Amino acid sequence: MGQYLSGLRNKYDVESQKNGECHICKKQIEIEELVMCVRCNIKLHSLCEDALRDGRGYCKCPNCNRVGSLGIKI
Repeated sequence: MGQYLSGLRNKYDVESQKNGECHICKKQIEIEELVMCVRCNIKLHSLCEDALRDGRGYCKCPNCNRVGSLGIKI
């Protein structure tokens, strides 16, 4: 399992060099702060997603507008 997780981290490190910026604020994202849409694969900071949610009880992707499609990728 440890090799699998380190492989994911290495994959993210490579991806972050190419396109690891937040869809909302355009700043680089650390892996601990990463939220992604399972439909369109955009990346967000968890704090940016919280601000976007604005107290609603559900999440909605700012790109594809699908409800419930945001989450963390482990």
